[in-house]
This record gives sequence, C-alpha cells and structure tokens, in this order.
Amino acid sequence: MKSLLEKSRSRKNIEEVAIIASTDNNAFKELIRLMKDDTEVYLAGMAAWAASHAVEKNKLLAPIYIKDLLALVSKTHSDGIKRNIVRIWQMTKIPEKYSWEVADICFNFLKSNKESVAVKAFSITVFQHLIKDIPELKNEVMFELEKQLPHSPAAFKVRARDFFNNCN
Repeated sequence: MKSLLEKSRSRKNIEEVAIIASTDNNAFKELIRLMKDDTEVYLAGMAAWAASHAVEKNKLLAPIYIKDLLALVSKTHSDGIKRNIVRIWQMTKIPEKYSWEVADICFNFLKSNKESVAVKAFSITVFQHLIKDIPELKNEVMFELEKQLPHSPAAFKVRARDFFNNCN
C-alpha cells in the first residue's frame, strides 16, 4: 500500500488504492497502520484519504477499526486525517459501545472555532445517524447548529438544514 500511495497525489491514484483496500482486509489494515504513523505525515494523510474512499465502497470495513480511529482522531493534529476519519464515521454504523465517545468527539469538533468546515459538516451527518441510538443528543446538537448557522459557510448550512429536516 505504501508504494501505491507514494505513486502520485491524485484522485485517480487514491481510487485505485481504495478499490484494492475495499476488497482486501489486509490492504485496508495496512492503510489504518499507515494512518497511525506520525513519522510520515504526508503518507498518513494519503492513507486516510484512501481509507475513506475504501469505506465508501465497502462499509463493512470500518467497524472493526473504530477503536483505532478513535485513538487516532484524538491525537492527530492533521486536518486531513480528522476529516477522513469523520467521513468514515458518517458512512459507518458505529458500534453501540463507541457511540457516546464518537458523539463526544464530533460535538467537540462542532463547537470548535479551529476545526475545518468539512470536519464540522461530516460531524453533523454522524450526529444524524447517532441520534437514532442516542435521541437525547438531538436538542444539544440543534442548539449548537442554530447558534452557528447565521455565520457559517454553505457546506455547514446544507448539512445543518439536512439535520433539521431529518431529525424533526
């Protein structure tokens, strides 16, 4: 996987890696390992990008690695890695035993002034799915969205409106 990721920084290359990782558990496991390697930040970001595209193709891959992703998202400073982990979570059925931990992380992302719009937007979609299992989150998330909505970029507004429409 490492040599494939190093080939080129292109969407086409990421798609090729994702196709392999979506059908080969060992290849996906290698992407997760590369994501955790903080000595090669560029490669870790590429692995995260490829992993999120692999999960898009095969949603059954991610639940096994939720614990790894939780540990990684809590320690990384890379926006790209955070963005792709939350993107993975929005496409994954989060195991119940990790629901509150994922919700807490996403809520902190949502409230933060330092997180990117993409991380916040993906977090909103994660909440849409989590509220089915944790309905008590709904009012707190709605309050935070309403507070940020007036001065938010379009991507945030679209996700927030989708949340309001699907959670009422």
